[in-house]
Amino acid sequence: MSFRCFLAVAAALLLFQGPLTIRAAAAAPLFHTCSNAAKNSTASGRYDVALSSLLGYLRDQTPRNDGFALGSLGSSLRDRPYGVALCRGDASAADCRSCVGNATAEILRRCPSDKSAAIWYDGCTVRYSDSDFFGRVDDRVRFYLINTANASDAASFDGKLRELMGRLAREAAYVAPRMFAEGVMELAAGASEEEEKKLYGLVECSRDLGSGECKKCVGEAIGQLPRCCGGKVGGQVVGGSCRIRYEVYPFLAAGFKS
Repeated sequence: MSFRCFLAVAAALLLFQGPLTIRAAAAAPLFHTCSNAAKNSTASGRYDVALSSLLGYLRDQTPRNDGFALGSLGSSLRDRPYGVALCRGDASAADCRSCVGNATAEILRRCPSDKSAAIWYDGCTVRYSDSDFFGRVDDRVRFYLINTANASDAASFDGKLRELMGRLAREAAYVAPRMFAEGVMELAAGASEEEEKKLYGLVECSRDLGSGECKKCVGEAIGQLPRCCGGKVGGQVVGGSCRIRYEVYPFLAAGFKS
């Protein structure tokens, strides 16, 4: 089973073999982005110190705070970073700690001279910036992971997918306290071994968003599905503030109960 990854803002293509699992925390990240804006030379030292402290705070607090933490540090606006860390809603505290630990280390290695950056793993996301982005939908970067296998009945499959994702979007935005919703839908009674029998879905927003912003973010992500993943049996649309995923096999962490 192969996956293709597309960036909405660049002509990059990556290939993934086999299903992605949440225990891929120690593997390479799914994607990262750096601002390419070098830190001001006179303020760089103070910003670096504040950023290091902030990432340490996120690394410590995210697994303790049900998989989410945000904060800002710095003596002045000029040298103050803002950061958010979010673990996927089905991650255990141990997996969350491991993922955020890897992410906070790797983001500095990959973006050593940037005032803002983001990194995505299958199990977590870490973002920071020198400007306050809390509560705002970040749609500057979006990428796709696609299972290249085709559905046996694309029109019927895509209709069921829209139905499932619409339900999960409403649940994540307005019902779920952690803005994380997952579900399963029967596709066809009496389906053959070669046909898809069940559809599994996930929708998640960063918890600094309000309900309206969450619904907007996932609505835009769902709107990308025909473009990126039409007729495919699995796919993900991932951005700075939300992610959606669907597959025809269970992919949540073992032992997770909603």
